[in-house]
Amino acid sequence: MSSAERAAASLALALTLAGCAIQLDDGATAADGDDNVTTLPSCAVLAAGDVVGVRGRLRVLPAPGGGELVVADALQRRATAPLKLDDAVYVAVPQDSGEACGEPLASDAGAAVPGLDLSALSTDDGGFLATFTADGAVYAFVETSSGFTALGTGLARWDAARGVFVAGPRYLFAAGRPSYGEAALTHDGFVYAYGCASAGFLRDDCYVARAPLDALDDPTAWTYYRDGDAFESDPDDAWPLFSGGRGLAARRLADGRVLVAYATPLGDTVFVRTGLGPAGPWSPAVAVTRCALPIGAFCGAMSFVPALDGAAGEPALTYAIASFDGLAPADLLTRLVRLPLP
Repeated sequence: MSSAERAAASLALALTLAGCAIQLDDGATAADGDDNVTTLPSCAVLAAGDVVGVRGRLRVLPAPGGGELVVADALQRRATAPLKLDDAVYVAVPQDSGEACGEPLASDAGAAVPGLDLSALSTDDGGFLATFTADGAVYAFVETSSGFTALGTGLARWDAARGVFVAGPRYLFAAGRPSYGEAALTHDGFVYAYGCASAGFLRDDCYVARAPLDALDDPTAWTYYRDGDAFESDPDDAWPLFSGGRGLAARRLADGRVLVAYATPLGDTVFVRTGLGPAGPWSPAVAVTRCALPIGAFCGAMSFVPALDGAAGEPALTYAIASFDGLAPADLLTRLVRLPLP
């Protein structure tokens, strides 16, 4: 089962099982999008050569030893068989970073391989969540499943010699919890892992957990946001940060604030918030652009790609496209948009 298929199945199940809503401070819901929000220019990211584009999330971060490590849920290829490469990983050495949609990053895509080894978790059914660097190493949160049943979220480390991410033997977050690991930040000796969970019909609340850099692979080292600066060890005591949407993205801005972006469930609009730190406090949600979508589709699975920021520092964001109806491969290509600086 592909990452996109797992995401659609999980979303459908979450909507079926949605419970009572939690009222947060600003009451943002899926209906809060401004009808006057425009659709900013966007393009199919990494479309060059034999690569038509990306499907699902795209992540780009500095590779140990130089170049850019490109991690994609799937590369959609033009002529080779099979046409789609899942969990694609490769190191790009772009000669020019000025192209609108990162075409130089696609120049090395011919070397892409399925770059995820989940054997330590006794499964081969899974996919990437967020990637991050810490103490010179590169990590990826990974989610696993068995058919339609989610198993949990673990941590994989980049093995440059093999050219793959290798998962550790333990799960950090159990299935049924918020989707911790969809976005990640490092700050003051900790890694912060963000995730969301259903809080009612077409409504998600978002949470954060953290662990010290020297104990990332220890499930007991992870604590969960409770209030203010407090983090507690019991995940059942976690408090939501804000109302948002699964598939969120997070990054640091030049002034030290944290920027998050998301779409509400089955939504067509990108919302952003800024926080003074990884746990906030947070600004109200602001709708910044409509997603460029085929009829009946929705957007999500977002990722910030600093390597593709605009010339004036406008944050580059990619968003995936999904639908419960059958769409042509070209209609499912991930889009890149540069957001106005908040």
